[in-house]
Amino acid sequence: MLLFRSLGWAFLFSLLIFVAHWLPLLPGPGGAAGPIKAISGFVCAFDLLALLLWPVALLGLVFAIRLGVTATATSSRWRPHCCTAMLVASSWPVIAGANQQVVQHWLRPLAIRTVVQRGQLLVHALARYQHQYQRFPAHLMELVPDQLRQLPTPGLLGAPAFAYRTRPDNGWDEVLGTTFPETPLLPRLKCRLFYSPVFVAEQDGTSSSEARHAVGLPNWYFTTYDPPPGLGMTMLPDPLPPPAGDTRK
Repeated sequence: MLLFRSLGWAFLFSLLIFVAHWLPLLPGPGGAAGPIKAISGFVCAFDLLALLLWPVALLGLVFAIRLGVTATATSSRWRPHCCTAMLVASSWPVIAGANQQVVQHWLRPLAIRTVVQRGQLLVHALARYQHQYQRFPAHLMELVPDQLRQLPTPGLLGAPAFAYRTRPDNGWDEVLGTTFPETPLLPRLKCRLFYSPVFVAEQDGTSSSEARHAVGLPNWYFTTYDPPPGLGMTMLPDPLPPPAGDTRK
């Protein structure tokens, strides 16, 4: 029957759409963070519209079921495709709502924990380097191979490599940080997960102290902000906390 075949294809496509929401937060090397976030952002762009138009989706579901039940052998060859497309569109509000629950309560906390744990390897390596040479390296590659055998990545498909930053960066002192792969409803807003040895009040009004949340290990923060153009960067003079054992990987 056409309806069951269309339901099967609709389930497959809906599952792929559901997973596409998660792509940036899934474990991975992050080498293709840009395309991964672009794919996920394109899919997520329809979520708000789907949630607002859920009554229309119900009507589409009824029409798709009727289209599949009344199909005959002589029906148009486009009928199966139309039926499948309407079933997928009708399921989108459910996908959008379920995705928010999965991301907020399970996947996002797990992704933050992954980035913080891997970034802490660099924090310890920088502390050992500063203790040995009485200065910080100009680039993270100076940590290899004495302090680390290789530079760790954030460990997410949608997170680019750790940026070794110096002061100031949007009003806070950031040593390490990465753009956290989230797709906010307002495209200008950015999410960042970063390490800072000191807590600094914002100076440019682009974010608030309430928007900066401590996460995971000490001195790691998560924030959502509106980035100003042309952030300044200078050498960081403050020492990191003393190294706590050998954490080489």
